[in-house]
Amino acid sequence: MADDLGTTITAFVTDASTALAIFKLRVEKDSNLPLLGMDATGPAARQVLGIPHRDQRVADGTVWTLDASRALVIMRSTIAVSNEAYFGSDSVAVRAIARVGFAFPSLRSLVEIQTGA
Repeated sequence: MADDLGTTITAFVTDASTALAIFKLRVEKDSNLPLLGMDATGPAARQVLGIPHRDQRVADGTVWTLDASRALVIMRSTIAVSNEAYFGSDSVAVRAIARVGFAFPSLRSLVEIQTGA
């Protein structure tokens, strides 16, 4: 697991409905205190125990934990550019295509959490 590699969780990634369910958890039934803690420096920030949370396209009921120091962003060295004119007016369009990918060389540093449905 991630602890064996000495990773530090820097972000949680999940879908919007699972995030909402997690943020609704409270310390007690009639309490207004969130179970996962609060950050007094950014009360409106979406965080879980002080760690940033991101809503992404993830399968329902799944939470991923990520370590940014073990993630790579790979970008192709060439970018295709087209500057063809719009012939219906006197404007010019610029179209650029860049290929970007993400890699996690140490898959053991990624942790998938399945929530009970």
